[in-house]
Amino acid sequence: MDLTSIANVITHLKNNRVGIFPCDTIWGLIGLPTKEVVATINALKKSEKSKPLLMLMPSLSVAKKWIAPLSDAQLKFVDLHWPGPLTVIFNKSHKVSGDATCVQQTIAIRVPQFKPLNNLLNKLGQPLVSTSVNWASDAPAKTFKEINPQILSGVSFAINTPQPLHNQPSTIVDLTTDQPKLVRKGVVPL
Repeated sequence: MDLTSIANVITHLKNNRVGIFPCDTIWGLIGLPTKEVVATINALKKSEKSKPLLMLMPSLSVAKKWIAPLSDAQLKFVDLHWPGPLTVIFNKSHKVSGDATCVQQTIAIRVPQFKPLNNLLNKLGQPLVSTSVNWASDAPAKTFKEINPQILSGVSFAINTPQPLHNQPSTIVDLTTDQPKLVRKGVVPL
């Protein structure tokens, strides 16, 4: 993917548009963390309006601005697994708008390890909301050809290369309590 493509994607994103981009796990619907974008993504997925999306962050230092202060155990856990295909649920910072988290007190964050996505996040300079490219009732698309044509026609851009690193969703772990809790088994074995 060349820098021209990244620049075009950034232009779309800054205009509150939603698109498809290869992530470190599978293909993702992405956009800025605004109320408008979250509503668009939920409509494309035919999912509940109250279902929060995950946030893709360029680094742990950026992620720390979105979450409540980390304990030593939480910091040790994310240092061990990030960057990588692990999504972690934290208590969110009181400074974070409810628009990005569907008014939840928690926030799901991933710091990916995939050069095209990291390049986009670093050039954009801010986080993205993301979710798998599928209707809520269907399995996630594992290849670009599997993407639902109705979803494809509803986005402003679709980057179909390179392939994501994996063909399954991220593992999700809840770190809002003292003991890590496995929410979804995915790419990362825990």
